[in-house]
This record gives sequence, C-alpha cells and structure tokens, in this order.
Amino acid sequence: ISTCGKSGMWKNALLPFSAMTHSQVEFDVISLNATMSACEKGGEWQLVCQLLSVLVQSQVESNTVTVDSAITACERSGKWEQAMQLLGAMMLSNMEFSIVTFNAAMSACTKGGAWEQALQLFCTIAQCTMKSDSTTFGAAISACENFNLWEIVLHLFAEMDVESIRKDTISYNAAISVCEKAFQWAHASQLLTDMFDALISADVISFSAT
Repeated sequence: ISTCGKSGMWKNALLPFSAMTHSQVEFDVISLNATMSACEKGGEWQLVCQLLSVLVQSQVESNTVTVDSAITACERSGKWEQAMQLLGAMMLSNMEFSIVTFNAAMSACTKGGAWEQALQLFCTIAQCTMKSDSTTFGAAISACENFNLWEIVLHLFAEMDVESIRKDTISYNAAISVCEKAFQWAHASQLLTDMFDALISADVISFSAT
C-alpha cells in the first residue's frame, strides 16, 4: 500500500485494503494510514473521509498521521468547510492531533478565503496549550494579507518575537505586502528596515511592495 502511495497510484493502494476488509482480515492503523496517505496525495479527499469513517466505526485507535492525512487532503482540495468539520469532530472524540493538524486546517481556511475561521483556529491553538510554529503564523498572516488586515498582521509579527519564532523572507514579504495594500507606507518601510537588521535576505517582492 505504501509503495503505491509513494508512486501516486492511489487506486492500486485501495485494492489491498479493500481485500482486507472484504475478507474480514483485521487491519491496523498503519495499513489504514498508508491507504489514506495514498488517497490524500491523489487529491481524493472524499475517499480519505470515507476511510476515516471506517476507522471511527472500527476498534482501531488512530494517531496523528491519521488525522493529519484527513485534514491535509481537505486542505489540498480547497475544502475548508470539510476540514473544519473534521477537526471539530476529532476534537470532540478526543482523537490525537498535533500542530500539523491545525496548520493544515488553517491553510485550508486561508485558501478558501475564510480568514475569520483561520484566525479562530490560531486562537484555539493557544487554548489547547500547543506551541505554534512558523507555519502557524505564516498561515495566519496569509489569511490577513488577502483581506488587508494590516493591524492584525503587525500584532502577529510582535507575537512571533514573544514566542521566539524566527521570521523569514516569506513572512516579511507578506507583512510588507499587506501594509502596502493598506497604504501604510511607514509600517512597510519599517518592516523592510527590520528585515535588514535581522540579516534576512530581501528579494524582488520585498522591494516592489515598498
């Protein structure tokens, strides 16, 4: 199953798993994760959700790989509502998840233009006592960038310093871009100066935004 997934042949990955279930051979979380991962890589988010339902109905215990595959499948297919529904159901059922799970859900919301939901997830992470990483902040900043929420972006940038999360060229460019779109030239220029002071390489996007 894993070999089929790595080769992008998700249909072939389903065959051995289907054979196991039809012959009443007990499957484990490893075989299910491999099948879900193959479908996720193939963009088959509906199949991933169906496989997750099979897991819930069985006595097999999930792990973070199971949850991450399901949310990532929705994220890659732009199905932010399904990603949110899955995440909510997983939290209610006390299934194991990680910061990667939340990052994928935030990214799905951002790609779907659901910036409010993305920021709600950002706040939920703190309540779950999980530590945000650069990907978490990047997804939140991207959500704000699409809707010119420059004040929230500056707050997020300050929060990154508090949590000792390193900023990179991509995060600075997003922050500079949102300030430029909101005609906040002073903030955009200050961010570029901060970028130089932090010895972070600027690129064409950095300069074009200012």
